[in-house]
Amino acid sequence: MRLYCVSLNHHCTSIELRERVAFAREEAIDFLQRLCAPTESEGVILSTCNRTEIYATGSPGQESTPWQPALELLHADRGFEPVLSPPNHWRDEGAAVVRHLLRVSAGLESQVLGETEILGQVRTALSWADEAGTCGRRMRRLWERAIGVGKRVRAETLLGDGALSHAAAAFELARKVFGPLERHRILVVGTGEIGALALERLRGSRTAGLTLINRTRERAEEMAAAHREGGGGPVEVRPFEQLEASVIDADVVLTSTAAGEPILDHGMMRRIRAERGGRRSLLLLDLALPRAVDPRAGEIDGVYLKNLDDLAAVIRSNEAQRRDEVPKAEALVQRGTDAYLDWLRGLSVEPTVRDLRDRFERVRREELEELRPGLDAEAFARLDAATRRLIARLLHAPSANLRRDDSLHDPRLLGMLQRLFEEERARESDEDPAHR
Repeated sequence: MRLYCVSLNHHCTSIELRERVAFAREEAIDFLQRLCAPTESEGVILSTCNRTEIYATGSPGQESTPWQPALELLHADRGFEPVLSPPNHWRDEGAAVVRHLLRVSAGLESQVLGETEILGQVRTALSWADEAGTCGRRMRRLWERAIGVGKRVRAETLLGDGALSHAAAAFELARKVFGPLERHRILVVGTGEIGALALERLRGSRTAGLTLINRTRERAEEMAAAHREGGGGPVEVRPFEQLEASVIDADVVLTSTAAGEPILDHGMMRRIRAERGGRRSLLLLDLALPRAVDPRAGEIDGVYLKNLDDLAAVIRSNEAQRRDEVPKAEALVQRGTDAYLDWLRGLSVEPTVRDLRDRFERVRREELEELRPGLDAEAFARLDAATRRLIARLLHAPSANLRRDDSLHDPRLLGMLQRLFEEERARESDEDPAHR
C-alpha cells in the first residue's frame, strides 16, 4: 500500500487559492467517493481555514506519482491549472505523510503554534470519511494515531498553554486599533467553532454591546445562552436579515460563516459607511474561508479589513514563549510516527506470522494429544501450559523481526519461508513410518 498526501496550506498557498479548494462536508464526501471508488482505495479530506489536504492510498504497482488522480480530480472540480504544479501545494508519500499528519494534529503545522481547534477538525475529517465509506483499516488507524498524538501533546507539554486561536488574535488586533473594548460594540457573525471561540475570548471582557447573528437562529440562541450561563454577560441575538443594520451599529465585526461567497459585498459596505457617517471607524475581522467580506471593502475610507493571513503577524509575535515546548512535541510525533509505521509494516507480514503460529500450534496439539493417555489432568494441564510458553518464546523473535525489518517483507522471501515449513512437514511425513 502507498499512502500519499496532497496539501494546499498556508505555508505554500495563498488565501485566494485556499478558498477555491476548500471543502464543505457534502463536497468532501462526494470527492472522496469519486476518488476512491474506482480503485477501492482509502481516503480522508482535511479542510480548514489554513489547509485543504487529501490523504489517500494507492496500489503498490501504481505509477511513480500516486497523487496524480487526486490532483486531476481537484483540477476537474475546481477548474484551474495552478493547483497542479508546485510551489502551490506540497505532496509526498509514505513516512513523510504520516509524520506530517501527526504534526498537523499536534498543532505544529498551524499558523497559530499549538492551536487547539485543529484537533476537532481532524476528528471532523475522520467523520466525513466514515460517511463517504472511504476510511478503511489503514487510514482509520492513522487518523486515530494522529488524534492520540494531538491529545498527548496538549496533555504532556505546554505547547497549547496560552496559544492563540485566530479569534484571540483577532481581538488582540482589535485592541491595538481601538484600545480597550469597553466603549465599543462587537458583532459576531457565525456560530461555528471560530464563532464559539470568539464568544469565549469575550467572556471576561466588558463591551458596550455584544450581538450574535447566524442563519439558524436556534443555534445562535443556544450559543448566547451558554455564553450568559458561563458568566459572559448579555448577548443580543438578531436574525440574519438584520445583518446590514447590525454592521451599521457595530465597531468591530467578526465573520466566521461558511457561506461560500461574501455576505458583506462592496455595495453593502459603501451603504453602511454612508449610514455610519465619518465619525466612527469600522474594523472587519474576516475569519471565514471562503472569505465572507468582499476584499474591496478595505478600500473604503474608515473601514479596516483584516483576513486570516493578516492575523499571521499578530500570531507570530505570541509564539516565542511556546517555542521551548516544540522539541517535546516533536518527540511525541516521532514516537507516534514510528509506532504507526511499525504497525503498517506488520500488516504485510501478518498472514505469514499467523500461518507460522497456526502450524506450530497444530504440531504442539498433535504431540500433546499423543501424551494425554499417560497423564493425569493436573500433569496434562502443566504440560499444556509449558508447551504454550515454549512455542511463544520460540516464535517471539522471528515474529518481531518479520514485523520490524523491511528487508524481510519481500513477497518472495515470505513465500520461501512458508514453503520451508511446508517442505519440512512433507519430508517428516514421508520418513515417519506412522504416516505411511
